[in-house]
Amino acid sequence: MRYIAGVAVLSLVLFTSGTASAISVIGDPMEGDSWRQRFEESGVGQFNYMQARMITTSVPDFEPPAFRYPTTAGWNSLLSSDPANILIAQGPAVTWLQFDFAFTGVKTTPLTFIFSAFYNDTLRESVKATWNGSRWAFSNAPPEQRQPPIPEPVTMAGLMLGIGGLVGYVRKRRAA
Repeated sequence: MRYIAGVAVLSLVLFTSGTASAISVIGDPMEGDSWRQRFEESGVGQFNYMQARMITTSVPDFEPPAFRYPTTAGWNSLLSSDPANILIAQGPAVTWLQFDFAFTGVKTTPLTFIFSAFYNDTLRESVKATWNGSRWAFSNAPPEQRQPPIPEPVTMAGLMLGIGGLVGYVRKRRAA
């Protein structure tokens, strides 16, 4: 596993809808079986919901858990399994947050995703992030719609068990 030991911070300031906003890359990509990149979101006011939609049609993809190591407690994420591969992260309202996104494959493979930050249902920022295999580029992106939360598999399993138990109870009661 290769870690680059440097404290180089690349900050890019983006403008969306006339409001200064920023998603920044922190340090160099980190590799293991996959790779991950540290990002920082700030300069958009309060936000409590982020989503990233992979628009690259081939590998790489987000690697579960794709949203890692947030600097504020209470943030958690869900990863869509549909072909659009949407990552959703939500937590308490903050004005600054650092986090890692994890990707499958090797870091030399290009990828593009749309990153959006929301405060409740209000879009704060929508940015197209492009990795060309060696560096990041950011540009304005068309506004994204906030995706509804995707139920976790454990939640769905619990729901199905509960419904199954209710059906069993009703059948048993009718038979008596």
